[in-house]
Amino acid sequence: MRPRLLPNKNGPPKATPKQIFSNVPYRFLVAGLFFVTWGLFFPIYYLQVFASEKGLSLNLTFYTLAILNAASTFGRITPNFLADKIGTINMIAFMCWGAGTMCFTVFGAATPGGLIAVAIVFGFFSGGYASLLTPALISLCSKFTEIGIRLGLSFLVMSVAALTGTPITGELLARYGFYAPIIFSGISICLGSALMTVTIVLQRRVKGTWKV
Repeated sequence: MRPRLLPNKNGPPKATPKQIFSNVPYRFLVAGLFFVTWGLFFPIYYLQVFASEKGLSLNLTFYTLAILNAASTFGRITPNFLADKIGTINMIAFMCWGAGTMCFTVFGAATPGGLIAVAIVFGFFSGGYASLLTPALISLCSKFTEIGIRLGLSFLVMSVAALTGTPITGELLARYGFYAPIIFSGISICLGSALMTVTIVLQRRVKGTWKV
């Protein structure tokens, strides 16, 4: 196959990674996404194990992940409508604060009702994070041609967190029990949420509005 149109050699110069990372709000957002991703997967992977350790019924334990994912479906849809009203970064920061808070409530998932509540609420917040991630990054693009490189650099950074977060929490679980990985995940997500909040403040100064 041959391209019908030759590349435009006279087009505007492409942005470099150095230029992209010179944008301070972008740096804070990517750092925030890193820490959120670092801690986000612990409840998804280990909530069933936690329930089993607490002696809850095998039938309920088996369906815990299904309940979490079902709630995640609503979290991937509903917040997107609100993001159009209040801003994408505002919305994803709120969802991440919620997910971080719910990490700490895993301690209370020692009863059937507590387990179901944690699975539903955490699933909702984590689903919102997943669906708003890309729009939040794109909202910082000043040019259409920056979308690809901004997303690529962001996911490169986040991939490190995604690959290392679960092994870290698994090792903490093996050594210290559930207390350590729950604290690690909760603090990590809340730290990431705080960095996103800094992004909101910086973008507000640039745009002159809180809808960012």
